Amino acid sequence: FAHVKPLVTTIVKHMIRTEIRRVCIFYPNSGESWDAASEKWVEGSGADSACFADMIMKLIMDVDNLCENSLKGNLAFRNLPMVVGGCCRTTPATISALRNAVDSYLISRRQE
Repeated sequence: FAHVKPLVTTIVKHMIRTEIRRVCIFYPNSGESWDAASEKWVEGSGADSACFADMIMKLIMDVDNLCENSLKGNLAFRNLPMVVGGCCRTTPATISALRNAVDSYLISRRQE
């Protein structure tokens, strides 16, 4: 996930600078490694459900903060739509943890 943040930051800054609003979509895999020699996933090499949800939430918060702090809070970029989920090797437990984290974040944002 560390290599994703600079890319996401660049894309969001470009959207803000050009005033072209798009939906941000995050659906990474679990981060597990593929062993080409044995043609198997390396069990335990990826993020567990809680860690996965935490990493996605950090991206969501980074995007929100970039939008809030740009263009003096240009209304077009407040509450930028985001779609989040999981791809390869994520499980229903992963998506449940992510959903719980997103719900908690949205509740905290409403209380601000």
